[in-house]
Amino acid sequence: MKDVQNTQDTRNVDIQRVGIKDIDLPLTIQRKNNTDQIVSAKVKAAVSLPRNYKGTHMSRFVEVLNEWEHKNLLGVDIKGCLEKIIKNLHAQSGILEFKFKYFINKKAPVTKLSAPMCYECSFRGKIEDDNYKFILGVKVPVTTLCPCSKEISDYEITEFKSGTKFRNGDTLMARITPCLENGKISQVNMLDDNEI
Repeated sequence: MKDVQNTQDTRNVDIQRVGIKDIDLPLTIQRKNNTDQIVSAKVKAAVSLPRNYKGTHMSRFVEVLNEWEHKNLLGVDIKGCLEKIIKNLHAQSGILEFKFKYFINKKAPVTKLSAPMCYECSFRGKIEDDNYKFILGVKVPVTTLCPCSKEISDYEITEFKSGTKFRNGDTLMARITPCLENGKISQVNMLDDNEI
């Protein structure tokens, strides 16, 4: 079978990015307590395609990812893995991205019971013009309301200077679109009787 990817391309056009996406691989996450957490990650890898090549070998991306996974370095040495992909595919630049769910045990604000909480995370490495850039992405849910009872679980009492006054029984609602769309409301019940 003819190796089309390695044949000369006479059109003289660079392609910015060719690659693979949505590859499922186990990813090793180093934790600050010197333990590792293995997570399931969706991987995206891409490189630039020099003008003198007609295509690239998609299997070479997977070969390097598997090599790093067998060395237990996938997620630990993103730069090294990306450098190897770029070298093997004769490219000038590339990206390597892992999207995964990471679990941390968190205590409930009211009951203090501990349970795993899921965070959507990503590791993204990029090499361009011999410069390496790493971006860590985390989507963090924020709340001070108990998800079941909608009671305020955390508050701070300060001297009133200006702003809106509340009484027990008042309903609080943030004027932020996601809060309105998700029904994030609460009822004041922590004040003394007749306190405003």
